[in-house]
Amino acid sequence: AYTLRSAGTQADLTAVRVLSVSQVVLGGAGATVRYSTNGGSSFQNSTLSPALNASSSVTAISHAGNRVLLAAGASLYRSENGGQSFSLETNLPSGGGRSIQSISIASEGYGYLVGTGGLAYQIQ
Repeated sequence: AYTLRSAGTQADLTAVRVLSVSQVVLGGAGATVRYSTNGGSSFQNSTLSPALNASSSVTAISHAGNRVLLAAGASLYRSENGGQSFSLETNLPSGGGRSIQSISIASEGYGYLVGTGGLAYQIQ
């Protein structure tokens, strides 16, 4: 069954990740990043440090446990609290300005980021 939910924004939404029955993280245009702790009945704004540029769009979200990775352009953000707050990953090698388009992480924390121009990072 499908149930229409309000994400509490009019922004175009481009990425979503279900962490559990109760936890959801979504993102989209206009630097929109929101999370729910009640299965999507309501959503709150996530905090990003530093904040995304208002013209940024979220392109990918993935998770392993409460660790959530979120990509917007060439930037990668990490949350350790289910998407309530994110910090910029500063140890990511330079991708030459190429954008991250997809993230996949296994439960052990191993995974990959891929993007434009053949961009590929292994996550360990």
